[in-house]
Amino acid sequence: MRALSISSADAFILVYDVTDSITFEEVKAIREQIHEIKSTTAVPIVVVGNKTDLSDEDEDLRQVARDTTESMVTVDWENGFVEASAKLNRNVTQIFKELLVQAKITYNLSPALRRRRRQSLPQQASTGSTGAPPTPQASPSVHVPSVAQLQHLQQIQDKSLGGKRNSCILS
Repeated sequence: MRALSISSADAFILVYDVTDSITFEEVKAIREQIHEIKSTTAVPIVVVGNKTDLSDEDEDLRQVARDTTESMVTVDWENGFVEASAKLNRNVTQIFKELLVQAKITYNLSPALRRRRRQSLPQQASTGSTGAPPTPQASPSVHVPSVAQLQHLQQIQDKSLGGKRNSCILS
């Protein structure tokens, strides 16, 4: 199944746990498998170190050093690298931006799209300094995309028509 997925994909995000060095070894093996199946090293790949929130809490938990890993991934492998925390939503958008950079696709994530993305995320269940639950924020005004933005999205959608079954499609 993995070989089939690799052969039909155009870009890859490989994720490892910064508190588990075995997961980084698995990323190395998967990367090699991608290169074998694709018969090239010119494949858009972003390597993501996840669970940085755990290493922030206790640095002794970190098993994969950021500096050496980032150097290996960006210099030796010539791939993208991002450290993130899915739990805290830290650098999640940056992962996809880096994937677009690796794939040499220009993008312009408008502030309205960022606001819409933030609204879709669950609210933190934390309380303020007073112990009271956070108050809901008023929803921002509705953004109407410009003609240029709509044309750009239409171009992307037109390019994606007839794409592969597992490809990312914009609608």
